[in-house]
Amino acid sequence: MSILEDMYNGKIYPLEDIVPQDVQYRPVCKEMGKEQENLLEKLTAEGQEAWKKYSKLLYKYEQMNEYANFACGFRMGAILVFEIFAEEGYSDKWKEENEGKKRTTVRCTGKRKNRSRIGNGSYN
Repeated sequence: MSILEDMYNGKIYPLEDIVPQDVQYRPVCKEMGKEQENLLEKLTAEGQEAWKKYSKLLYKYEQMNEYANFACGFRMGAILVFEIFAEEGYSDKWKEENEGKKRTTVRCTGKRKNRSRIGNGSYN
């Protein structure tokens, strides 16, 4: 099966598969678990419920951030592949043809932003 088919069929789920390679990752996870247990022991039943609610919200928040990072990286990778396979000199030719014109770019947020070239060669 191809990676495209696996993605379509939901067999690839990066959120569950990606584990940081930093040597501090697992020790930090263990410490967080111990601290969470210590905190929950000190909380009243009401406090424990509030903590559980907060933890669920934090998990949702982290999922959204991880998706945004994944999507941004994927978009940047696609743009990189496009540049690699674009005909030689394409970038310079495009810059000459579009000097001073307003253009729309896709940012990692997925939103579009109009940009125009400033006299010093940068974009606003």
